[in-house]
Amino acid sequence: MRLNVSKKCDKGYRKLPQDLQKQVDKKLALFVEYGFYYPSLRFKILKKYAGEGVYELSVTKNYRVVLQKIRDDEYYLLLVLNA
Repeated sequence: MRLNVSKKCDKGYRKLPQDLQKQVDKKLALFVEYGFYYPSLRFKILKKYAGEGVYELSVTKNYRVVLQKIRDDEYYLLLVLNA
């Protein structure tokens, strides 16, 4: 699995507290290893952008990573947000 990071996502990530950055790193590592099958990721498609292949995965109860599928094994990280 390959992840590409947008400037906006990188900027948002750098603004997070260090403990939250570690949680994002852990969740993305799980995603790379197991894909969307890992239950705690709560990976789901964003209905509003379903035709564009935009998904979200859960970092914590309040934080999400929004990503877009480019190919079967490649995603573009769009942003980290406080839901």
